[in-house]
Amino acid sequence: MKLNLPTKGKSIALPIIILVGLLALILFRDILIFGIFLIAMAIFNHYQNKYQLGFDVSPTLVLTIIFSMRLGFGYGLAFLFLGGVIPNLITGGFTGGTVFFIGIAVLVAYLASLGLIANVLLYGIGLLVLQSFLGLMISLLLSDSLVLFSVFFGFALNAVYFLVFNNILTLVLT
Repeated sequence: MKLNLPTKGKSIALPIIILVGLLALILFRDILIFGIFLIAMAIFNHYQNKYQLGFDVSPTLVLTIIFSMRLGFGYGLAFLFLGGVIPNLITGGFTGGTVFFIGIAVLVAYLASLGLIANVLLYGIGLLVLQSFLGLMISLLLSDSLVLFSVFFGFALNAVYFLVFNNILTLVLT
C-alpha cells in the first residue's frame, strides 16, 4: 500500500480546513451547542406564534434555566431574548401580560445562574415551581382564562423538558 503525501504544487487546504474545524469543535463546543439550540428554538417559537397554538409548548424557559446554570446568566438572557422574545415580537405573539412573564423568566434565569443549590435537578424543578407560582399570580391578576389548567400543563411539560434536556446537555456541555 502506497501512502500519497501532498507534493509540491498540490493543495492541502481541505486537510487544514478539517483540522481547524475539529479544533474549533473541541474548543468552542459549548458555543456551538448553544447556537444550535438557539436557532432551533427561535424557529420553533416563530412557528408556534405564527400558527397560534393557544399556549406555550416550547422549552424556552427550561433551556434558559439550563444554559444559565451551565454557561452563565448572559447566555441565559441571550437564549431567552433571541430564542423566545424576538421571535414572539416578529410574529406579534405579545399580549398584555407578556412583559410580566418575561420579567419572571429573567428572574428565574438569574437565580439559575447563582447555583444556590448543588443538586441541579432539584434546583431546576424548584425554579420551575417558582415560575409557575408567579405565573399563576400574574394570570389571576390579569383574569386570564383557563389559568389553573395552563399553569399545571405548563409546569408538567416544563418538568418533562427539564428532565430530558438537562440529561442531554449535561453530556455535551463542559
